[in-house]
Amino acid sequence: VVNPAMTGAFNGDQRVAINYKDQWKNVGSPYRTYALSFDMGLMKKKWQKSYLGAGLLAYKDVAGSAKFATTQISASVASFVSVGENHKVSAGLQGGFQQRSLSAEGQTWDNQYDPSKTDGYDPSLGTGEISSSFNNVYFGDFTGGLQWTYSMGDATLSSNDKKNFNAGVAFHHVNRPTQEFYDVASLDKMYSRISAHAGA
Repeated sequence: VVNPAMTGAFNGDQRVAINYKDQWKNVGSPYRTYALSFDMGLMKKKWQKSYLGAGLLAYKDVAGSAKFATTQISASVASFVSVGENHKVSAGLQGGFQQRSLSAEGQTWDNQYDPSKTDGYDPSLGTGEISSSFNNVYFGDFTGGLQWTYSMGDATLSSNDKKNFNAGVAFHHVNRPTQEFYDVASLDKMYSRISAHAGA
């Protein structure tokens, strides 16, 4: 998500987006990504100078032979307020949870290489790894954002007769969640990130 302050920022009542990506099929294990999002504007007809936006996002990504998977489900809300005839500002929040998993099957390890073998690799040898150490990781993830929008022209006119500008900033991974796969204490926290965007 670029900015949760964009939730519900469109002409219309509801918006649905479906994405599927199948990447690098010819180099072993493919990378597959699935995403589904839905958002809508609330109180657009009842409130003259403000309205709300609400949305849901579901996302899953599976990468490589290790089957490194990320699953995310989150909800977002935004509030829009007109601050002039053509200007609008919005603030949004997104929160949800992520799960990350990793499979020991399909991976190769140093302990499985035998110099006496032709190709050096023997899958029957022990990995030397404790498979139970690869735990699924669950954590909450939160993002906040602000956006300014300038619109000039009647929404019923053709796109050539309307002018729209927007700019915003978002702060991702506000809570800096801890992510780890081994049964050991870790300080491996996700870095926070600031993103800025603009469009016309």
